[in-house]
Amino acid sequence: MSNDVDTKTVVQDTSTNTKTTKRKRHALVKRLHNFIPPFPAWKKPVKQAIALLIGVIMTLSDRCREAIGPGSLLCAIVVIFYFPARTFGVVLEDVIYGALGATIAAAYTILAMFCANLARDPTDPIAVQPESSGVLAIFMFVGVFIVSNIRQRIPRATFACINASIMFAFVLTDASSINGFTPSLAWQFLIPICIGSAICVAVAMLIWPEDSITNYMSVLTKGLEAHNAFFKEHSEAFLGISPISSSSYSQTTPTSSSLSVLHDRLQNNTLTLIDCKRAVHRDILFSRVNGQDISKLTQLTKTLQSPLYGIGVSHIVKDDICNSEPDHEVAVFKDTIQEISNMFEPLAEACYGATANIIERLHEFHDTKPRSTLNSILWPFPRLFIFKRRQQHDLEKDGKASYSSVGLSNILNQCKDVDWWPVVAPLQQHSEPLSLYAVSFYRHQLSNYCQRLISLLEFIEHLESTRKSRRLWIPSHKAIRKRFQQTHQDVSHDGTGGMNEETLVTGLSLVRTNTRIDDNEISYEQQPRRPSTLLSTTSHSTPRKTTMYYRDPDVDPPTTRMQRFWFKMHLLYSWLLQPQTFFAFKAAGGCCVLAIPFYLPWTVDWYMEWRGNWALIILQVWASSSMSGLFFFNSLLRFAGTAFGGILGMLVWEMTRANPYGMAVVLFVGFVLLYHVFVSKPMYRVVPMLTAVTMMLVVLYSYNFKVGVFQGNWPVYTIAGKRVLLVIIGLVAASIITMFPAPMTARVELRKRLAQTLRSIGGMYSILASQILIPETATMTSTEEQAKGLRRLALELQRQIADERSFLQLSSYEPPLRGRFPKENYVSVLQHVSTMADLVYLMGTATNEMQAHVRQQIAEAMAEHRRDYAASIVTIIKLLATTLSSKMALPAYMIAPEEARERYARALKNRITIRPDNINHPSFFCYSAYVVTSTAFVQELQNLLEVVERLVGVEDPQEWLRMHIQ
Repeated sequence: MSNDVDTKTVVQDTSTNTKTTKRKRHALVKRLHNFIPPFPAWKKPVKQAIALLIGVIMTLSDRCREAIGPGSLLCAIVVIFYFPARTFGVVLEDVIYGALGATIAAAYTILAMFCANLARDPTDPIAVQPESSGVLAIFMFVGVFIVSNIRQRIPRATFACINASIMFAFVLTDASSINGFTPSLAWQFLIPICIGSAICVAVAMLIWPEDSITNYMSVLTKGLEAHNAFFKEHSEAFLGISPISSSSYSQTTPTSSSLSVLHDRLQNNTLTLIDCKRAVHRDILFSRVNGQDISKLTQLTKTLQSPLYGIGVSHIVKDDICNSEPDHEVAVFKDTIQEISNMFEPLAEACYGATANIIERLHEFHDTKPRSTLNSILWPFPRLFIFKRRQQHDLEKDGKASYSSVGLSNILNQCKDVDWWPVVAPLQQHSEPLSLYAVSFYRHQLSNYCQRLISLLEFIEHLESTRKSRRLWIPSHKAIRKRFQQTHQDVSHDGTGGMNEETLVTGLSLVRTNTRIDDNEISYEQQPRRPSTLLSTTSHSTPRKTTMYYRDPDVDPPTTRMQRFWFKMHLLYSWLLQPQTFFAFKAAGGCCVLAIPFYLPWTVDWYMEWRGNWALIILQVWASSSMSGLFFFNSLLRFAGTAFGGILGMLVWEMTRANPYGMAVVLFVGFVLLYHVFVSKPMYRVVPMLTAVTMMLVVLYSYNFKVGVFQGNWPVYTIAGKRVLLVIIGLVAASIITMFPAPMTARVELRKRLAQTLRSIGGMYSILASQILIPETATMTSTEEQAKGLRRLALELQRQIADERSFLQLSSYEPPLRGRFPKENYVSVLQHVSTMADLVYLMGTATNEMQAHVRQQIAEAMAEHRRDYAASIVTIIKLLATTLSSKMALPAYMIAPEEARERYARALKNRITIRPDNINHPSFFCYSAYVVTSTAFVQELQNLLEVVERLVGVEDPQEWLRMHIQ
């Protein structure tokens, strides 16, 4: 009996232990499964590794290596730079640029070899001669100077410049040790570059191709969803009775944070959407929509941001009124909002539902659902279960309501027909004017938002009626032509060659004249080199086709032929002193210094044996005029990546023992792991990239020595040491070139860029103010070209502010040696500047929407007070920009923006009476928008003044008096 009990106990214990073991094993398997990233995270690394593996096979395969030549390892090097795990159109464009650059560089090197052969003495048996070496060195200097200059000024030419640098580093150095004219030397390096480029195109097109239009639709729908959530939140907050937030314009920090949050939420998706749109324009599409449709969708989506931002501003203004005004005025204001809520809540709900419906209908044009793991692995075979998913999607679509542009227009027209005077009459009698303007501002922005949603709905309805099925779309010639036009200009440095710093990236360059603009004289001129620099292009203002010179306080504009000649010499001298040009000089000089051993007969043999060309390539590729802190950080990462690559290269060689199949497998696994780090850790991308480059150089050079491509029989650690040493020499040379004579710092660049942005905002404010200050300008009818110009200026301002945010982030890499960097103050300055840019755009749209005769009436009423107020605001903006740029202290006595606004508001309240017929006029809502945004703009300017005062200080005349009492 006891034995049976013991047996049962043992069996139970055994079963319990077995269950525990299975449970632990299951937990371990689950933990490992969770640790391994999903397939979409591995798709790009595997795709890049496949491309690199094909490039490596070009060297490991005897037949391929013999067909390509001794430069076959360049196939894999070129693949690393192109990164084919991107959309096909982007890769193809980069490959075209790269092939063009390599071809031009090959022709240039052939010309250099021809000229060097002419200078060589044919009777001298020594190939390396001073005359031919001097010619090659001159061609090296000129070529590197041109390539570096182009690379600094035209970012999209980067791949062309990299390929040209590779050609210069190999051909212009190896040619010194070859007697005679041998153009085949250029082909030895041009062919592998072209083959590597073709590998990238083939992999990008055939292996898990990235769908640019799917990426675009995903970003578009996410942006519309964010816009819809923003609209619902702030519209309900405005129409509600109790305020949600407690931000007040009288408080510096809450206001700036609230308005900056509005900016971040709306602008966070815009630049990404534009980049995705450009990627779509480069691709061959198989979809219901084409590139022009995508451009129209992007344009209509961007137009939603301005009224949405206005709705957010109206919410903040409403909270400010509820928190700062007397109780009896707040009660009247809340009653008015309650009545407005009953009128406009149906329109707000219709806008919210229409946006949600737009998002659903966009999915019909191109399904944004990503492929499943099985369907991705089975590419290029058709998707599985696609019919079942589409049928389920059709059933879901049938159960949802659809909105039409006609129905939304009817709701909008009903709201526009509301008599506004009875609604806001209590505010006119018992509250401050800002309350009346705030509710009118909300109605105006809600109507604008609805109108732009109607335009978007109309376009979608047009697509639904004309785009019935998918088809192939080839990029249009217009889209291709635009890719070759430069759309961005770096203005981060001085030396503009006769131009003032006010010539900005936005194209907003006001003409400097000898006289001020009076009420009876308007002088609008254009600079011939920069057309469309001003917004006014109507028939009232005909630009004069004359040469424009920016006013220089040192000299008058040139008048004689001799003066014009020296003026051009001055422009040339200023161009040579520009940082981009000066950096190109340094890069060219550094390359010539590193190439000196190739041009001396007693050093050429060992330098060729060491393949010192790679030091020149590393110097040209990694030298840049970037910020000093970021460059030092990246230099440390490059050194680490080079060391890791050398170690991994030796490990791969020892593991495989020169077996090409084993090397291919081990290298493929290493590439996958390295590029997984490359994709998942953007901050440390330099490390896996340099690791892959150095590892391939060590392995492939060791294999070439093993099979007899190169003379010698060196051990792998010697080859690894030489490769690592040459890479480090190139990195050290790049560091010296970048840091000498004075490195650029992100914090200084941030301060100068902020000053430039402020000048641009001041220029926009001056143009807008002139439309309601000068009667002759006010009578001009607003044109579509002016509206486009205003949108273009606003977008360029946002790009400029995005660059400034990048500089602010880069400042964290710079150790504050002389003292602590006041980062919190610059964060505040950046927030205020970005908010002012948004507000001045709202002011511009409101001004352009006013009728011409209304603007004329505003300009003629209280012209003197209005001009004094505008002069104060423009002067303060100009003063803040100047103090930031020159680190000059603010004057001891100046009028504050709030004080100027209060004086002007008192004058308006005492002299201007708003009648019922004025309130019901359509332009009154535009004027309300202008007043509210102008008030917010002035408050942001006041807050900015206080922050800048903390940065630069204020002059203290009393201190001088105290110092000279005795």
